[in-house]
Amino acid sequence: QRLYETLIERGYEAVRIIGYSPTTEHAEPSWLVEMEESEAIAIGRKFLQHAVYLVINDELSVVLCEDESLRCRIGSFRERIDVAREGALPPSPQEEHVLRELSP
Repeated sequence: QRLYETLIERGYEAVRIIGYSPTTEHAEPSWLVEMEESEAIAIGRKFLQHAVYLVINDELSVVLCEDESLRCRIGSFRERIDVAREGALPPSPQEEHVLRELSP
């Protein structure tokens, strides 16, 4: 909740997404926010996150907050959007807008 409040206080729109790995099936709630990479890493550090995920031109990468030179390319973000995932709630109007923008 505090992370969301911080994002809103700084003027960002935050969309709730569930980040998950189709390989390991690990899932956790996340926030999708458009911001500069340096600020994303700084906020990640403030909230004691090990890493943040970045999407630049559809390229999904993970970057360690303690050493931003350590990053790993994961692949296409658009290919990982799964609004039909079992148990997922229907997207809100705001989420629908973001999904339309990201859809291939």
